[in-house]
Amino acid sequence: SSLGQIAAIKRTLFDQEERSDHILRLLKASKVLIESGHLFTDQELYHNFCQFLCRIKSTYQLQEIVSTIFYQEWLESLVQFSLNSFDNLNFSNNSLHYLLLFWQKIACSCPYVRSGISHELDKYAAAITISFIKSRLMLLEREYHFENNSPVSDQIGSIFEMNFDKLDEQLEAICSL
Repeated sequence: SSLGQIAAIKRTLFDQEERSDHILRLLKASKVLIESGHLFTDQELYHNFCQFLCRIKSTYQLQEIVSTIFYQEWLESLVQFSLNSFDNLNFSNNSLHYLLLFWQKIACSCPYVRSGISHELDKYAAAITISFIKSRLMLLEREYHFENNSPVSDQIGSIFEMNFDKLDEQLEAICSL
């Protein structure tokens, strides 16, 4: 995709100021795409966008991304995009793979951000994790209702007899560790 190729431009082609400007343009463009609402209406665009996010992180260090003036707005829009993506069970797992890979790469880079600069990811990590787990349980529940005669339907059915409020509490406790 064109988006992915733009994000994958070698960072060494730019001096420090040009690289910062390029990252800022990438972040702004991704936020515009998120706010446009078109990502959830076109499966191919959605998939390419998830790949684009992965390429941003693969090409640029978190330190460089966090240092932009637009970082906080971009992060908040990405968190909301991710939560909406997990709630939308109609999209391909291949696309979600890229979205989860993006968050994994971001989270693994946190220790390398210089002190004094806040990446703010600790505020959102639990919500993203809980939302993803709940979305997979909802998908399992949906499949259970369609295939109620499957050999594992009794086991799956017992999962949904659980109290989901208690599950929320348990997931929050696990994520806070």
